[in-house]
Amino acid sequence: MLMRQKVFSILALLLMTVTGAMAQTETLLTTITATGDKQASYSTANVATVSFSYTAGGSSAYLANWGWWGYGWSATVNAAEGYTITKCIFYDDANRTATDSEAPFVVETTEEDKTPRINGTPILAYTSKGIKKIDVYGYVTPTATPFDLTLATGSNAHGTVAFTVGDAAATQALKDDVVTVSVTPADGYTVKGVTAKTSSQVVVPMTNGDNGWTFTMPEENVAVTVTYAKNLQDAWIQSITDQTYTGSAIEPTIEVKDGEATLVLNTDYTVAYSNNVETGTATVTVTGTGNYGGTATANFTIVADKSDLNDDITEAENYYNSIKDTNPAAAATLLEAINAAKAVKDNADATQEQVDAAIAALAGAKTTAEDTVLTETKTALNDAITEAEAYYNSIKDSNPAAAATLLETINAAKAVIDNADATQEQVDAAIAALSTAKTTTGDTVLTETKTALNDAITEAEAYYNSIKDSNPAAAAALLEAINAAKAVKDNADATQEQVDAAIAALAGAKTTTEDTVLTETKTALNDAIAEAEAYYNSIKDSNPAAAATLLEAINAAKAVKDNADATQEQVDAAIAALNTAVETVKTEVAAGIIAVGSDVNDVNCCDMNGRRVSKPTKGMYIVNGKKVFVK
Repeated sequence: MLMRQKVFSILALLLMTVTGAMAQTETLLTTITATGDKQASYSTANVATVSFSYTAGGSSAYLANWGWWGYGWSATVNAAEGYTITKCIFYDDANRTATDSEAPFVVETTEEDKTPRINGTPILAYTSKGIKKIDVYGYVTPTATPFDLTLATGSNAHGTVAFTVGDAAATQALKDDVVTVSVTPADGYTVKGVTAKTSSQVVVPMTNGDNGWTFTMPEENVAVTVTYAKNLQDAWIQSITDQTYTGSAIEPTIEVKDGEATLVLNTDYTVAYSNNVETGTATVTVTGTGNYGGTATANFTIVADKSDLNDDITEAENYYNSIKDTNPAAAATLLEAINAAKAVKDNADATQEQVDAAIAALAGAKTTAEDTVLTETKTALNDAITEAEAYYNSIKDSNPAAAATLLETINAAKAVIDNADATQEQVDAAIAALSTAKTTTGDTVLTETKTALNDAITEAEAYYNSIKDSNPAAAAALLEAINAAKAVKDNADATQEQVDAAIAALAGAKTTTEDTVLTETKTALNDAIAEAEAYYNSIKDSNPAAAATLLEAINAAKAVKDNADATQEQVDAAIAALNTAVETVKTEVAAGIIAVGSDVNDVNCCDMNGRRVSKPTKGMYIVNGKKVFVK
């Protein structure tokens, strides 16, 4: 079998050299006849030879009647140089034939069987003993003509080009030779394409393989054209600005420049992107086309989208500033979340996941702070309601209209307190409304109290005028209080407390003055009583009737004097009554007028005619020798 493989290789090579040549006429080239010579090699006129080989146990011999025979041997028919075998006809010992039309042309026997076989098939099964002769058919191999291999102009502009046939450099090739074109591009260039045309401008099919470009040589001269592409460089890709994360693939427009020339997308290059969704480093790969080749890469950075985070931080800071004074504990907790979010915002390498987490954490912290503030604000509203109710109770009797208006706002605030779903805005509005209502009520009450102060001043001034002559010292003290009250009344910024204090002070001063005046008046009453008693004692014997009348007035005055609860009016009336009684008695005594009772037995009473009268009526009489007027 080894011999068969070698012969096949040689024959195949021979066949390749003549493939495509002009059609050749098959003729009988020679006949090789078995003879008694040693079975080693037979040749005929240098046209064909028969070579023998044997297996380890094989042997053969020549017999005149059988020809070549034996077992374990093979004989191969080979063409001599310049000839091509197309078929062989093998003749056995009985002149029977078998045609072998496929190379290699081999006859063989096995160690177990002496029957000749042509390429493994017995000639005439088990009846043949040997091979007597072989007719060899074919033709004389024509001589091949070489054709030129040339390079088109410019094919060496950016590289070197070489032709090889087999392993040898070549400038020519025979028809059907496989020509290899090897191109070594210069630095910075790559091979764009390799084409070939015959001298008649027929395109020669070209195959791009691992070791170069190959084509089968036609029956014409061939010119090969090599074109080159300038390799792209990483530095040609202009700087790409940072891109903001979108959640989708990001494909920024790029600029590629060869020196001052700007390359054109899809004409000079194509673009592909990778790792261009998540934050971090993304890559753009540029692949040359047209006059450019190779690839170049550049990186760009996808940064996290912090716009929502920035907005949320601003919103949270505004909320923090609105509560830091009123709700410091909740504000402090929120501030920690704000600072954590700012740290992520200021981190240039923060991933989108970190930014999203910071947004969520800040939103949660703000919600917690809002819930806390709402709870605290409801507590503040409750306190405000308690305070407003206390104020309401303090004014409902003295200022009922203002108190009623305030009560409506108190009830509205209570409705908000009782509403479990009340929002922060509603609670804040309730507090503000209650504060406004309380302020408005306070202003109303203050106005009404100032009116009361003005009335008190008017009353005090009237009282002052009534005593300033009779009680100058007490009046002077009262005047000071009146002037102080007027100062408060004229003060546009006077507070409720100041007005209340002024009213109280004026009332106290007036009461003190009244007490002082009452005391002084009681002293005057006492003096009047003493004076009346002295006069009484001076007339009780001479004018018993008049003295009796005066005594009644004295006793009435004493009753007032001794009454600890006697009012100023009662004391004044007692003094006036006593003084009037004294003056009346004095007038009557001076005029001789007496008061006579119904019984005048003890009195010598006569009318003006001298007649005794026991029960005088009103008129002029003579009593005890004096002319008197009886009332």
